[in-house]
Amino acid sequence: AEIGQKGHEALVAALSPNKQGVFNGSLNALDVFGARGMNVQRAHTLANAAKQRSAPVKLCGSLLDTESFTRRAPVAPSFFTFREAPVAPSIAVDMILLAHDLVFNRSLNYLDLGHDSDGSRDEDVPEVVKALVAALTPNEQGVFNRSLSTLHWRGVSGEAAQLLAQAVVEHPSLRFFNDIALHEIKGPCSTLTELDLSGKRFGVSEALVLSKLLVLNVSVNTLNFEHNDIGPEGARALAAALTPNAEGLFNGSLNTLTITEGVSLPIGALRRNELTKLDLRGKHLGSEDAIILGGLLVSNGSLNTLDLGKNSIGDEGANALAMAITPNAKGVINWSLTKLELCRNEIGDEGAEALAAALTPNEKGVFNRSLNTLELTSKNTHITFDLPIP
Repeated sequence: AEIGQKGHEALVAALSPNKQGVFNGSLNALDVFGARGMNVQRAHTLANAAKQRSAPVKLCGSLLDTESFTRRAPVAPSFFTFREAPVAPSIAVDMILLAHDLVFNRSLNYLDLGHDSDGSRDEDVPEVVKALVAALTPNEQGVFNRSLSTLHWRGVSGEAAQLLAQAVVEHPSLRFFNDIALHEIKGPCSTLTELDLSGKRFGVSEALVLSKLLVLNVSVNTLNFEHNDIGPEGARALAAALTPNAEGLFNGSLNTLTITEGVSLPIGALRRNELTKLDLRGKHLGSEDAIILGGLLVSNGSLNTLDLGKNSIGDEGANALAMAITPNAKGVINWSLTKLELCRNEIGDEGAEALAAALTPNEKGVFNRSLNTLELTSKNTHITFDLPIP
């Protein structure tokens, strides 16, 4: 079916009271899932109209039904995969309609929304996430979906990923999110010590979920996260879980973290100030590894030499290391590092300038006084700075 502007207006009118307050009170379900001609704005308008009724109207027909409002309808399947359903020109529209019905659904326990690139425009993803988060989060009446135990949705990033991760972690019945066993990691009662999430095709949203779980976990000491694609955004989330947040909470149990194949970052040893030298030269490290190390260096008081030469940390990695040796708002800075080797790391002007700024007095005259050797390559020029200690 195709629903144009006039058809959409007619549906909204049928769901809403007229000027005399009269409306169709018997309607409890529409089936506009997969209809053509809808857009994200129309889907939201229709969903809002359906929510205003004393008995909310489902918009996907019986697709997700457990029971009808008369409690005589047969129980619907409890397994639903988005890719197997009728696909409209805008998958985002169908996701929003589906999220609306999820709020009141009581049987669905497995939901696969595929990948955000499977037909949805990038600009629509945040709207879809907001709709799904609303279905998973208690509304003003305390109503939300409590039946879902497994959710698959890959490729979400940015602010939308932040919203999704928070809703996933806080949901009481979700046990799996994109192959992350939430119930095994969540909370201080977890007994899991080794967590292998290698080769799962994880991205930013999975890294955000994991970081939020790790903050309250006290058992995991080994995490293998290699062969994923979390990027700098995901790495910053993991790094944040390893350092105290505003409430002073952080993961203190993790001992090793592997992001690049075969290279276990010594998280525990750095936190316990057990190392004076760390040689990771030529280990094929990326910006993610440097971001993790940068986060730990801020509070490290023992490491004198860090060799990250002949890797690919780029500007993102250089910026993270620069932040570790630059006084933050509270004046916290790494004072132990005296030698930092970053040659042949694909560092451009942005990264080089960030490192240089760390060695330059700020407006208060504060700068890093401990680092005396910085070796890097910028614009194909190999540079070694031998800095005098003031």
